[in-house]
Amino acid sequence: MGLKKFIYNSIMISLPKNIIQFLLGIVLFTIIFGHFDTIKAVIGLVAFVATYSCVYIFNDIFDIEEDKKDKEKLEWKIIASGELGIDKAVTILIAMLLLGLSLSTFLSLWFFAMMLLLLFLNLLHSSPFTKFKKSLYKTSINMTLIEFIKYSTGWFALTNNISHFPVWFILTLSSAYTFSYITYKFKLDIKWVKNNKVVAGSIALLTMGSYIISLLVYTFPVSMIILFIAPVIVLLISKLFSWEGRMKNMLFIEYVLLPLLLISLLILTNPVVKSMNEKLVESIDSYKELASNAMPSIIVKPLENITSTIKAYESLDDIEEKINTTFSKLPELFS
Repeated sequence: MGLKKFIYNSIMISLPKNIIQFLLGIVLFTIIFGHFDTIKAVIGLVAFVATYSCVYIFNDIFDIEEDKKDKEKLEWKIIASGELGIDKAVTILIAMLLLGLSLSTFLSLWFFAMMLLLLFLNLLHSSPFTKFKKSLYKTSINMTLIEFIKYSTGWFALTNNISHFPVWFILTLSSAYTFSYITYKFKLDIKWVKNNKVVAGSIALLTMGSYIISLLVYTFPVSMIILFIAPVIVLLISKLFSWEGRMKNMLFIEYVLLPLLLISLLILTNPVVKSMNEKLVESIDSYKELASNAMPSIIVKPLENITSTIKAYESLDDIEEKINTTFSKLPELFS
């Protein structure tokens, strides 16, 4: 295998994207708590990247016959092109799997479970027996779950805390990524949107709904505004270059749009931007209070119940304890 194929393949092309997705959790944790454990972060990053690299290998093995017919994919699908034999690919897969899962056990049982769940969901997506990726509806749900876990890995490599976990923000990113994936996979256009109004509308509603909640709830509204404006500007500028082809679109998302995600959060370390952000938070809080007082109780009460339920659990360990307690009481119910 030549140097070009060593760099230009499924694993290496997606490496920057996976690193950025992991680092997002680290950055969010640092913004909220003011510090992070470097050793845990490094172990978590290697564990995640190694484990998730297995996904690209078994995807390429499952799709080998299909990829052979796609000239564009043959540029980076080294198993389909014959640059890497299946036997060697399986050996690499096993090595990556052992490395990733072994390292994940040094962090927590929950992080280890996340790695296993990522592998399972991706098997559902790619396996010829389940054929999730052939179904638009299954792909939409499954891919959103996969991306939600991926964007969460950095956070849960450092902690089991869920009371401060920015779930709505992660959901915004996950659903937005799902939309971009469907664009890549199904080559959607206006006609496609018209024929699949339920899926397109659901993803759009989920993305915008969780975005608005994130803007109102979390303490980084400046970042949220940048995340809305910057991609639109960049996408408009990209039209000038007339980028065509799925590979170019995928690289554009990974190398241009995703770094904007980290930049929008890291920019809060600038004193001027930080001051603007704090003033914006104060303004939003005052408007939220006015809106809350104006809302009918039939709307406010359910929202308060949801909030109190979420806050009842400080960490994943509390959920585990609750589950164990529930199961321990089952024999009494049937006695």
